[in-house]
Amino acid sequence: MKKPVFKLYKKPVEQQIAILYSLIGIETELPREWLIEYFGLNVAMFKNLSIEERKNLLKHTIEEIYNKQRNAIDKSINDMQKLLPTFEEDLISIFADVFNIKYDGNEDYVIMAGISPMCPRFLEAKSFDICIFNTFKQINQTIVHEMIHFFWFEKLKELNFNLNATDKEYPNPIWLISEIVVDCIIKDTELKKYLANSHPAYNIFYSTEIGGENIINKFDKEFKNAKNIVEFIKFTENFLQKYKNELDLLALKC
Repeated sequence: MKKPVFKLYKKPVEQQIAILYSLIGIETELPREWLIEYFGLNVAMFKNLSIEERKNLLKHTIEEIYNKQRNAIDKSINDMQKLLPTFEEDLISIFADVFNIKYDGNEDYVIMAGISPMCPRFLEAKSFDICIFNTFKQINQTIVHEMIHFFWFEKLKELNFNLNATDKEYPNPIWLISEIVVDCIIKDTELKKYLANSHPAYNIFYSTEIGGENIINKFDKEFKNAKNIVEFIKFTENFLQKYKNELDLLALKC
């Protein structure tokens, strides 16, 4: 694996609008209500609009935020640019230890600073989003969370897991496992110094039981008992095979 080198850019407003169409589920009957409310929009009113009206309203709202908050957004990005190098050096060193990886050269990973509280990652493009309105500590946790996905799937590739692109995306249970492991990988390693809250993974995991045991507690116990990351990955593979139906259902709730 090549050593990640972070490149931070401001997410263009057109790209932010496009990704929010998808994240909100603007063409669905059940759009993400909390995300609609986040941008100050009335959910009931939003649902009653046509798809074209929804798109126009959201487009106007995001453009207005970008225009009104331009100076604040640019200042936050400039501040982040100054703080990122030291954080990056420490983070990448910890990841090498956690995943037992030796770097071979360097490769750019693009961080796009936008205004959405949902921060998607794009594995093939080696890119992910952050919310620039968050604190630096919250942004650090987002970066750690997203980078775990890149390292996790890189390790699976190293172990000859034959995965295609859809395996790594919602709502595939392989994707779900990559989200569940975020909690123990952060909390049980040196990455814990970058925790901004007690739930670095999806909130629903912390109240979900599978096989008679809380799923977060189960993965935490197995991670601590595993001799190395490979042994832990083997546990997750067995867990997926045993509880695939339950994981399929859980994924749809995320």
